[in-house]
Amino acid sequence: PTSEGWSSLSSPALHGAAVVVGGKIYAVGGGSAPNLEEYDPAPNRWQTRTNMLTGRVSLSAAAIGGKVYAFGGSAGASTAKNEEYNVGISTRLTNLTPNTLYTFQAWSRNRMAADNSVSVTLSTYTLANLPVLYSSGSYDTVSSNGLLISWKANSNPAGTEYYVDISSMGNFSSTASGNKNTGWITHISTNVSGLSAGATYYARVKARNVDKVQTSTYTALGSTVTTTDIEVPTNIYFDDVTSATITASAYTPSPGFIDLSVGQRAVRIAKDGTYGSWRGGNTWTARASFTPLINEGQGAGFRGKFYLLSNDAVLNIYDPVSDSWSTSAGLPTGRVAGFSLAATHNALYAIGGENATNSKVNEEYDPAADAWTTRAPLLTGRQNITAAGLGTKIYVAYDPAANSWATRSSADVNSPNGHGASVGAKLYIAGAGAGASPTGLREYDVVSDTWVVRASMTNGRAKPGVAALNGKIYAAGGFGIDDGNLGEYDPGTASTYTALTPNTLYTFKAQARDSNGNVTAETLNVTTYTWAGLPGTISSHTFSGVAASSFTISWTSSGNPTSTQYQVQISTAITFDGVDDKTGGYAVMLSSQFTGLSTGLIYFARVKARNDLMVETTGYRLLGSTQTAANFTAPGAASPLITAVTTTSFKI
Repeated sequence: PTSEGWSSLSSPALHGAAVVVGGKIYAVGGGSAPNLEEYDPAPNRWQTRTNMLTGRVSLSAAAIGGKVYAFGGSAGASTAKNEEYNVGISTRLTNLTPNTLYTFQAWSRNRMAADNSVSVTLSTYTLANLPVLYSSGSYDTVSSNGLLISWKANSNPAGTEYYVDISSMGNFSSTASGNKNTGWITHISTNVSGLSAGATYYARVKARNVDKVQTSTYTALGSTVTTTDIEVPTNIYFDDVTSATITASAYTPSPGFIDLSVGQRAVRIAKDGTYGSWRGGNTWTARASFTPLINEGQGAGFRGKFYLLSNDAVLNIYDPVSDSWSTSAGLPTGRVAGFSLAATHNALYAIGGENATNSKVNEEYDPAADAWTTRAPLLTGRQNITAAGLGTKIYVAYDPAANSWATRSSADVNSPNGHGASVGAKLYIAGAGAGASPTGLREYDVVSDTWVVRASMTNGRAKPGVAALNGKIYAAGGFGIDDGNLGEYDPGTASTYTALTPNTLYTFKAQARDSNGNVTAETLNVTTYTWAGLPGTISSHTFSGVAASSFTISWTSSGNPTSTQYQVQISTAITFDGVDDKTGGYAVMLSSQFTGLSTGLIYFARVKARNDLMVETTGYRLLGSTQTAANFTAPGAASPLITAVTTTSFKI
């Protein structure tokens, strides 16, 4: 390159091969002649060397140990010959020590055995060996936030440098959380700190010599799990999802998170990558007394409100936002006592109880319609029943979707006076145990089918109304020392997020902290959509283009994103069970035209929405009413007849 010129071979070569030995290039074959030529870049000169035994083209060549090997190719026909050429300027030294400096000199002598002068002295280091594992393992000490990792030098001398990678993924992906490395160190063990408690970590090590030449691969050092005195969360469950709120709960199999009130033990949840504050739990707190006093009732949390069904069949509704109570449609089948009220995502269920005999009745309440419907009865009539809802299921254990029952594991105590609610894949039975004023609280893990004892209530009571709201359990009323007391139990695993955007995807993850402040590994990201919001009305032109048999209805998105789908229903009855009802299909739209309508009739319209997960709003938005135009027959062309003329009137 310095002279910007080319130097030609002595003989033409086509489909030959070339290798490098001792800083010189050797061109082999490439024609019918068995040519071998040597190129020395220093003087920019070619010269011929001893020819191959067999001339050939399209051959392969390699340099190993200072010798040239020519193999394969074609010499008129394909050949498998392998020929060795000894350049005579190389010596292969073996059994050397890794990462060690060796010094070399060279000289030559002529055919008369007269030595030429010796060359300058040159030196180089051998490469470092790959480290190896101890048979007893690589991890000498494992703590909640650190590891002591060791390996064998594999004959590498002192001063050899090592590089250790630590990752939470076995493939050491750069995207893995908690990746660490030691940098280059001269020890054969290293302490790694700042790790997550209860997490699996993998390690690998490589070496390099004094010349900074690294080994070409790593030695895998296996994996281990850091210790913890708190469980690592494994999942996220969602409660109380609406168009603007989500309650997310960190999950670990029971009996996990049993002592969130001890030391620094806590759980926190991140929304869209940002963590909230650490939260302890497994504690009861007294709240404002419940009124009116109800000695026996059943409670359930449903869409931000507390429903309390009393033994006089009255359904009382408490709104925590307005801090007020109201009543709703009474229970069709009255029950003296011993029934249970439970909520799924879509409805409330009043199950069992006492009504002269043990009842099998199962009735479903729809808050949107303020109406009760009879559903599949219990397999066995019973009173003092405890039931709670989770997702689309009722546990004791009724599945509304399949309209069927199943049996799960039994609790450690009989709880004839306990009532339950759910938070984050766990069911909580307050008032568990026997006696007039039981204080017990039991937790049931739906996933692992396991029961655990949790913190007892401050005030014992029998048959309290129990509900879950915003990740907490509320126990109200009941027979006991103070039947008007309201207790709040915080499991410490849930966080409620408000002011969210309708029909929007949100991402959550969780981690825990042990009593010494060491942080565990995170869960995987778990996502959910908020529900779509109810559409809004356009007061000035909800109905447009009103004709004898058609009209167009419009509404507003009310904050829903553009992907939200809507469904419109029209009816000639305000109850939407008229003689000329029509329902449109779901579509991304903010208006809908209906045709083929009856003339001169009043039509009512309503609309609902669904999110990208196809979850529908729980009710409709009433858009009002309009009347289609009537068909009139034009009067004839005959002259009008005027009669009954007076001073102030006449008749046509």
